[in-house]
Amino acid sequence: MKILRRGAHWTLLLWSASSLCLADSVTSDDIARVLQGRAPGADLPQLESVSALYRASGQQLIWTDPVLYRQLQIGIEDSYLDGLNTADYRPPAPASGAPSDPVDHDIAISIGFLKLLRHLHSGKIDPRMVHADWNISRKGNSQSDQQAVQAISNRNIPAALQAARPQQVVYQQLRMGLARYRSIQAAGGWPPVISATAIKPGESTAAVPQLRRRLAVTGDYHPDPEQLDNPVFDQQLVTALKRFQTRHLLSADGIIGPETLSALIQPVEQKIDQIRANLERMRWLLGDLEGDYLLVDIAAYKLFMVQDDVVTWSSPIQVGKPYRQTPVLTSRITYLEWNPGWIVPPTIVSEDIVPAIKRDPSYLTRHHMELFTYRGKPVDPASVDWKPYPEKPLPYMIRQRPGPWNALGTVKFIFPNEHLVYLHDTPNKGLFGRSNRAFSSGCIRVARPYSLAKRLLGLDEGTGDAQIRSILASGKTRRQYLPKGFPVALIYWTAKADADGSMLFAPDIYARDTVVLRALDSRQGGGGKLPDSALVQARSENVH
Repeated sequence: MKILRRGAHWTLLLWSASSLCLADSVTSDDIARVLQGRAPGADLPQLESVSALYRASGQQLIWTDPVLYRQLQIGIEDSYLDGLNTADYRPPAPASGAPSDPVDHDIAISIGFLKLLRHLHSGKIDPRMVHADWNISRKGNSQSDQQAVQAISNRNIPAALQAARPQQVVYQQLRMGLARYRSIQAAGGWPPVISATAIKPGESTAAVPQLRRRLAVTGDYHPDPEQLDNPVFDQQLVTALKRFQTRHLLSADGIIGPETLSALIQPVEQKIDQIRANLERMRWLLGDLEGDYLLVDIAAYKLFMVQDDVVTWSSPIQVGKPYRQTPVLTSRITYLEWNPGWIVPPTIVSEDIVPAIKRDPSYLTRHHMELFTYRGKPVDPASVDWKPYPEKPLPYMIRQRPGPWNALGTVKFIFPNEHLVYLHDTPNKGLFGRSNRAFSSGCIRVARPYSLAKRLLGLDEGTGDAQIRSILASGKTRRQYLPKGFPVALIYWTAKADADGSMLFAPDIYARDTVVLRALDSRQGGGGKLPDSALVQARSENVH
């Protein structure tokens, strides 16, 4: 693979060298005429970006400069390290025997350069291909286009490419994880683990040496060489398996059950694809995310507070069931509500509550729920004929009274969003001990809500605890506004790397990885003529 990429690099360098003699015959009028003549129907923002590059070059051919050209080719090759496809950024080869127009070809290379910068900053895929209700605005094109102009002016392509990548450590760590797993792939991957039944500690089986070798490849197990053929599932191997299970968000019980076996037998190629999909997801978001913020990692069931690119606090969370998925979005937490009541959302009313009432007329009373008209008038549930519902919409609201039984617990954290989801406490605290925590109806249940509240409100530990106890003891619903809105991002990452280089993989609970990979691997050329080449029709291709 490496040799092939180098071969392509030198082939293009030969083109550059042969074009040096043509540069003197190309005038600024030639370049302007080509660009202007192709304006009708073109992607005008991209056309303007290309024109800006040639203004920065004094309306001269750019890539006849051997230094700039070699820098770009190395940069294109290195995009492989970001999980991108190098072919996306190279101009299409001319038809056999056809001469290559120097202006057309130079512009095609420029288009590939701009595309590479944009993809590194904001991702190749339009996130709306995966999330129809994506609400996260991106500023990547204008920023990466400015970097492109500066790169041409300063003759420094590497600096522009490095600046375009997300600078957060989480991206850099995952990028290194991709390189590590590709090294494992180049060395032959890992051996298969064959086990039809669960292997328990202390047992002896022919599958154990396979397990030792499998866990050694990924660094979960560090055996003495003479131990590799030991068929006994000893304590050292149990500890290694627990580490592997923890890295894959599985119950760390040291037993090879069906879920653990499934994770063990996944080929390295599948892990590489998972890493590539998540590098792309990070590019969608991280380029425009900075300062202090909350990061809700849906797939990993974890909430993080990030301050100056350092995780300063975290908490386990519960997220939406696969059929009631927690959305991906960004917003700002504006206030907290203590002792909240819960107005049950219409979907839950029709799908859950009404069927439960029809089975058990005392359901509302037992769950401390009340029935109201939409004007706020109380309604006696016994007076309602429930037979027509939920086949037709219920003309009432259902509210659960504040208290320890409330589905929202004792505090919720509000951030404006069209999905009406929020962070909140929960009475179902026992579920935080599960490895799979997709239990909610879309909102995010927080294991450490009081600790989060104190951090958002700027309260110290002693005073904060006393204030919270006083509010809760009152039993009254109370809003408490933050001094200023605190950014929050709900994201979906199924792979990331730890500080020590260990890869962390989460189950794809919402089955989204395949869609990302399919779009990521679709062929998007790096250049071509404006506007007749489909390679530059970024909008119609859903790439940026």
